[in-house]
Amino acid sequence: MTRAWRFTGSSLPGLVEVLGRQLPMAAISNAVLLSDEESRRVLALPREEVNIATTQAIYDERAAISAVVGPGETVGPIPASFTSTTVKGIIKPAVTYAFRFGAKNVWKVGWAYNASDRLKELNAHVPHEALDGQIWHGIGGFIQKWASAAQAYDMEQRVLASFPGDAKYGERVHCTREQLDAAWRTAWKG
Repeated sequence: MTRAWRFTGSSLPGLVEVLGRQLPMAAISNAVLLSDEESRRVLALPREEVNIATTQAIYDERAAISAVVGPGETVGPIPASFTSTTVKGIIKPAVTYAFRFGAKNVWKVGWAYNASDRLKELNAHVPHEALDGQIWHGIGGFIQKWASAAQAYDMEQRVLASFPGDAKYGERVHCTREQLDAAWRTAWKG
């Protein structure tokens, strides 16, 4: 069961003051597992539990969606203001992957808990009709299993760091398969 809290103090201490450390950059977009002591410190702050299934923001978004599309599938999220917190466990198996776009020398390097699901997510947003049916696809040899998401993320970052700035845009790299293979092998060795 997912649980959430709203901090209620009028003057909350800073992150480093509470945890005794700065979180890694991965915490911007990924969950970072806190130690038992860090969790205890966070939960010692003044707070109230929030039932996230019935928050006003969730209720408003569901009502707005129903008003526009009715019951059934949606056409995408309706803009709504809300605050949320997501906590994911990083201590579970994950993979580092590289997917190729069509037959082009364009690769998406990333990490996921499930490479097949991630590939489906990426291809859900490709305008197939404008790109002659080209999609992202997996190529043998570019899926590396890891015991944790942190390890998968670290390899992803090492692969991306091997390319100069003009060869990459975010997590996409423009290179030959041979260049990616060399970067992949070097990153895998750590």
